[in-house]
Amino acid sequence: MSKFVVGAVLVLLGAVPAVLFLLLVVLGTVAAFPGLIQIDGLGAVFWAVLLALPCAALASAVLYPLRLVGLRNRYVLGWLSMFLTAVLVMAWTPGLHTSSLWPAVCLATLEIPLGWWLHKRDEARRTG
Repeated sequence: MSKFVVGAVLVLLGAVPAVLFLLLVVLGTVAAFPGLIQIDGLGAVFWAVLLALPCAALASAVLYPLRLVGLRNRYVLGWLSMFLTAVLVMAWTPGLHTSSLWPAVCLATLEIPLGWWLHKRDEARRTG
C-alpha cells in the first residue's frame, strides 16, 4: 500500500467520529431550542456540520490577538471561541434560521464544564 492510501484511511478514520459528533451537537441544539431555531430541511443540518470546522478555525484566528495581549485563561478563550463559532455557524448556514443568540450562549457555556471534565480525565490518564 502506498503512503497516500494509508494517510487517506487514517484521515477518514479520524474524520468520521468528528463528523458524527458535530452532527450530534447540531441535532441536539436544534432539538433543545425548537422555538429559536428553524431548519428548512435536512440539508441545513449537513451544511451546519460542514461549516462547523471552518467557523471554528476562523473564530480561533479572530481570537488569537487576545492571546498575544496576555489573555491566557483557557476557559474564557474556550467560551469566546465556542460562542463565536456557534454564531458564525448560525449566521452562515443556508436554511438555518435563528431568532436569538441563546443557543450560541448555551453551547458556549456547556463547553466550560465539558472542557474541565476532559482536562481532568486527561490528567488522570497521564498520572496513572
